[in-house]
Amino acid sequence: MNNSDQIYPRQHTARKWVLVVDDEQPIRQAVGDYLSEHGFQVTACSDVDTAMTICESKSSGISFGPDCIVSDVRMPGKSGIEFLNTLRSHPDPSLRATPVVLLTAKGMTVDRIDGYKAGADAYLVKPFNPDELLAMIEACIARREFLEASGNFSTKDIREELNEIKNSLFKEGGAGV
Repeated sequence: MNNSDQIYPRQHTARKWVLVVDDEQPIRQAVGDYLSEHGFQVTACSDVDTAMTICESKSSGISFGPDCIVSDVRMPGKSGIEFLNTLRSHPDPSLRATPVVLLTAKGMTVDRIDGYKAGADAYLVKPFNPDELLAMIEACIARREFLEASGNFSTKDIREELNEIKNSLFKEGGAGV
């Protein structure tokens, strides 16, 4: 880990673990503090390689990857899209299915489409409302828990559902929605 990487202390109210990946220390700090205040355990790091090391950590042979990842897109070295591609092709099915929210200044439609094509669960453009980010994270985690509990959890199902949503959006409002 870099000197600027931070692990926020686990609080008694911590519900779920969120990994924040952003090269900008003020963003990591602000997002980490906000999520921590709302009961999440937060680990913040500045680059994709550190994030992958954290995601692949093992304890007693059991994977304990994050419940959700919030990642910037533009970072030195590997981008958030490269990180997402690595996660979505990872041999560990738990990591492949980890919800990812892209939080980035890249707000053009083509950028959002690239993010969703890479497998992002949500895409939020900076500047952003922290309450919206919180709602996205909670919804992503709840959806994954529901799918796991129902026994119908598979990335293929999620991919098919995302394609259905995309097709219905294009049918309802055209490409300019």
